[in-house]
Amino acid sequence: MSSDPIPDPMRPGPDTPVVSFADIHKSFAGVPVLRGIRFEVGAARIVGLVGENGAGKSTLMNVLGGHLRPDAGQLRLQGQPYEPAGPEDARAAGIAFVHQELNLFPNLSIAENLFLTELPRVAPVLPWIDGPRLRQRAAELLAEVGLSHSPATAVAQLSAGERQLVEIAKALASDPKVLILDEPTTSLSPPECERLFALMARLRGRGVAILYISHALGDVLRLCDDVVVLRDGERVGGGPAAAFTQDSLVALMVGRALGQLYPERHRTVPSAAHPANPRLEVDGVSRRGVVDDISFRLAEGEILGLFGLMGAGRSELARILFGLDPQTSGSVRLDQQPLMGGPRRRIRRGLAFLTEDRRHEGL
Repeated sequence: MSSDPIPDPMRPGPDTPVVSFADIHKSFAGVPVLRGIRFEVGAARIVGLVGENGAGKSTLMNVLGGHLRPDAGQLRLQGQPYEPAGPEDARAAGIAFVHQELNLFPNLSIAENLFLTELPRVAPVLPWIDGPRLRQRAAELLAEVGLSHSPATAVAQLSAGERQLVEIAKALASDPKVLILDEPTTSLSPPECERLFALMARLRGRGVAILYISHALGDVLRLCDDVVVLRDGERVGGGPAAAFTQDSLVALMVGRALGQLYPERHRTVPSAAHPANPRLEVDGVSRRGVVDDISFRLAEGEILGLFGLMGAGRSELARILFGLDPQTSGSVRLDQQPLMGGPRRRIRRGLAFLTEDRRHEGL
């Protein structure tokens, strides 16, 4: 008589996909956004989800994360039907979602944001928070994402990129089985991106399934095991990442081959006969403890790149130039006239500013 255990039909096998999307549909006010999406995500796999803006990527992930309910179709989690009533159900099931729009309380500390709904207590029946355990666990999570700030630091003091890393640490606090990353690198510097990519590799090594949404197709092909391409709410392609190139992904995303992604640049080299006409002149701009003695010229038809690590003063300088933050010394001229006053006056002079924090400042 065999002593082998009888297989349990309700228990997923080792090859059972962690997540399955079966014919998922979703419409808003009668407008279809998802049209019969089908694909699977295996354990310890990083799946890149790509498509143009409006292709349905975030909507599909909001269905998985419990923020939206599908109109039709079925989700399965580890082989079992999965119908979350809300984000809390999704978190309880082991799904963590790092949204493109950050959801942190700036007036609270990093540690409080990380464990906002599950603050450790001295005892289960007592209301007192276990401060040492809270700080220790928060420090461990911050170290995992490569953020060196104290857990007691207020989120209001962090840059947009640092807040992004706190959001990722917050997702890891629940020890997820499935991690959704929606454009996680938009506010990160290259070194921070590399730390995130190393973290993703470690999580995959632990068996976590990762859904990675990004417009950086080079990163998608480098990081992901599989790729799924959406266009107009439909899955139009997918398979092992090694089977794709950036050009083939773009062709699937837009529905046609593109011979040239960017127009050719035609730049006139300044000469004595045709000198460059400076539009923006920045001389010795400083703000104590933020930027020091910044000077440059920006000519007509010129694109000037400003780069540096997080905390180097890039965003702070942009805010000073737009009049959002004060300067302690230096001058700014637009078309050879002093640029003074706040954003309203500078907008009237022809200056425009696209903030990194579009949720709070974009309007």
